[in-house]
Amino acid sequence: MATISNEELDRLFEEGVLSIFNEEPLLSGLINARVYVHVPVSDDSKHIRVVQFRHPDGYDAIPFFTTEKRSENARSKYVKTLCMHCVDLFSGTAGATLVLNPNDGGLTLYPEEIQELLFGRMLGLVEKVTPFGASMDVRPAMSPPKALLDTLSSGAAVAPFIKEVYVLEKREANAPSSGTTLLIYVGAEVRHMERAARHMVLQIQKMNPRIEDIVDVAAFDAGAGRPDFLDEIEADPIYSA
Repeated sequence: MATISNEELDRLFEEGVLSIFNEEPLLSGLINARVYVHVPVSDDSKHIRVVQFRHPDGYDAIPFFTTEKRSENARSKYVKTLCMHCVDLFSGTAGATLVLNPNDGGLTLYPEEIQELLFGRMLGLVEKVTPFGASMDVRPAMSPPKALLDTLSSGAAVAPFIKEVYVLEKREANAPSSGTTLLIYVGAEVRHMERAARHMVLQIQKMNPRIEDIVDVAAFDAGAGRPDFLDEIEADPIYSA
């Protein structure tokens, strides 16, 4: 596919910020685009060294930009703007977290998600919802699919920031005959809670065959201890680091 213009990429970003349902065209466009990064003004290294920043959630991330203007507006006097192909950026920063246009809504891409894009696979939609409503009953899942349990356990084992995984189910408290929804509850390092949730979403989306049940994923700060309600419902983890 031909390289798309930065004007087109910027338009896709604006639409992607408005709705998660517009993210797929943006991600497809990124793979076929040139983007802008910050590099040190003075650098004697023979290799390109891109600049990182400390994300408000506490982890380091590499900012990159859809247009030169956005990059210039976000840079300090100690860095300059460099244009490069996005695939080269993704390949050259393996293991890093990247944030597209961090000053303008931002799209965060975690290392495992970037790897999927490099393999030519699209990411599934990840919609943020409230995992526990006031009118919800939550209990340990009664009969979760074994394939799901195996997927969650193996997925957590390769993510050192994940400490515990629980498989629960929830339903409307005032509707005992209503169906249940599976809830994967992940204990993770506080600075990696969103990444942990999205990592587990990615593992579920990669299952073959795909699971037909609706599955919600949420995370809690493992460093703050086990949430009290897990003791109340006598939930045991299906994975513990």
